[in-house]
Amino acid sequence: RTGLQFSLAAKQSKVLMITSCAPGDGKSFISLNLGLVAAAAGGSVLLMDVDLRRGVLARSFGLDRRAPGISDLLAGNADFAQIVTKDPATGLEFIPSGRYPPNPSELLSSDAFAGLIDNLSNHYDLIILDAPPALAVTDPAIIGQTAGISLLVVTHMKTKLADIQSAQQIMS
Repeated sequence: RTGLQFSLAAKQSKVLMITSCAPGDGKSFISLNLGLVAAAAGGSVLLMDVDLRRGVLARSFGLDRRAPGISDLLAGNADFAQIVTKDPATGLEFIPSGRYPPNPSELLSSDAFAGLIDNLSNHYDLIILDAPPALAVTDPAIIGQTAGISLLVVTHMKTKLADIQSAQQIMS
């Protein structure tokens, strides 16, 4: 956590994107737990599930999979107050992915998404974007443009070096 804070400060950013090479590598687990630890340490932290195709973090906050979220906000079907949830124990704020849209890449590459992230950076100490796997879709390359740092989660003895190298190329 501390290392990430220093790295983000050096980049003059508050936005961290977390992705992986493939589903099941633990990126959502890492995103959630990093968010909880950072919020418990006293920072204002926002965790966003920006996997608009298979987002799963909603259930960690007791929300229905179809709860309004970032996709609904970007499509103009919800406002910010309707989509943000706060964990009472840590103060971590969370935005679910929302309903699965027919055009996730278009929503994430929109000026509305970039503007939202820029605006939210003025209100939070840390914004964690839980993105889809980098080798599955192009979304992490799009989302990564709004992040100061992109973190690639890999699984020991499972993730292949070639997959790591491919993911790095996609994200750079």
